[in-house]
Amino acid sequence: MTYFQIDRDSTPAEWQFVEKSLSLAIRFNEKLIEGTIQGERELKLRIKTGGGQTATIQVTLYVLPQAALA
Repeated sequence: MTYFQIDRDSTPAEWQFVEKSLSLAIRFNEKLIEGTIQGERELKLRIKTGGGQTATIQVTLYVLPQAALA
Protein backbone atom coordinates (compact mmCIF):
# COMPACT_ATOMS: atom_id res chain seq x y z
CA MET A 1 0.00 0.00 0.00
CA THR A 2 1.28 3.49 -0.81
CA TYR A 3 0.41 6.60 1.17
CA PHE A 4 0.75 10.21 0.07
CA GLN A 5 0.63 13.12 2.46
CA ILE A 6 -0.24 16.60 1.26
CA ASP A 7 1.72 19.50 2.69
CA ARG A 8 -1.16 21.78 3.66
CA ASP A 9 1.19 24.65 4.48
CA SER A 10 2.81 24.84 1.03
CA THR A 11 -0.28 26.31 -0.67
CA PRO A 12 -2.73 27.38 2.06
CA ALA A 13 -5.19 29.10 -0.30
CA GLU A 14 -5.55 25.96 -2.42
CA TRP A 15 -5.93 23.77 0.65
CA GLN A 16 -8.68 26.05 1.99
CA PHE A 17 -10.55 25.50 -1.28
CA VAL A 18 -10.15 21.72 -0.85
CA GLU A 19 -11.57 21.93 2.67
CA LYS A 20 -14.55 24.06 1.57
CA SER A 21 -15.36 22.11 -1.59
CA LEU A 22 -14.46 18.66 -0.23
CA SER A 23 -12.83 18.02 -3.63
CA LEU A 24 -9.33 16.86 -4.45
CA ALA A 25 -7.95 15.90 -7.85
CA ILE A 26 -5.25 13.42 -8.74
CA ARG A 27 -3.86 13.32 -12.26
CA PHE A 28 -3.15 10.05 -14.04
CA ASN A 29 -1.81 9.48 -17.53
CA GLU A 30 -5.08 8.97 -19.42
CA LYS A 31 -3.43 6.41 -21.71
CA LEU A 32 -3.02 4.13 -18.69
CA ILE A 33 -6.63 4.31 -17.50
CA GLU A 34 -8.73 1.27 -18.27
CA GLY A 35 -12.44 1.90 -18.76
CA THR A 36 -14.29 4.96 -17.55
CA ILE A 37 -13.56 6.92 -14.38
CA GLN A 38 -16.52 9.31 -14.36
CA GLY A 39 -18.54 8.71 -11.20
CA GLU A 40 -16.47 5.68 -10.21
CA ARG A 41 -15.10 5.07 -6.73
CA GLU A 42 -12.25 2.93 -8.04
CA LEU A 43 -10.24 3.05 -11.23
CA LYS A 44 -7.96 0.63 -12.98
CA LEU A 45 -4.55 1.53 -14.39
CA ARG A 46 -2.56 -0.54 -16.86
CA ILE A 47 1.04 -0.91 -15.75
CA LYS A 48 3.62 -2.52 -18.03
CA THR A 49 5.66 -5.15 -16.24
CA GLY A 50 9.27 -6.02 -17.00
CA GLY A 51 8.23 -8.96 -19.17
CA GLY A 52 6.11 -6.78 -21.44
CA GLN A 53 2.88 -7.99 -19.87
CA THR A 54 0.19 -5.63 -18.59
CA ALA A 55 -0.94 -5.67 -14.95
CA THR A 56 -4.02 -3.93 -13.62
CA ILE A 57 -4.06 -2.13 -10.28
CA GLN A 58 -6.94 -0.54 -8.43
CA VAL A 59 -6.52 2.83 -6.76
CA THR A 60 -8.83 4.07 -4.02
CA LEU A 61 -8.39 7.49 -2.41
CA TYR A 62 -9.04 7.85 1.33
CA VAL A 63 -8.87 11.26 2.97
CA LEU A 64 -8.04 11.33 6.68
CA PRO A 65 -8.09 14.25 9.10
CA GLN A 66 -4.66 15.41 10.24
CA ALA A 67 -5.34 14.11 13.77
CA ALA A 68 -5.73 10.55 12.45
CA LEU A 69 -2.13 10.59 11.22
CA ALA A 70 -0.59 11.47 14.57
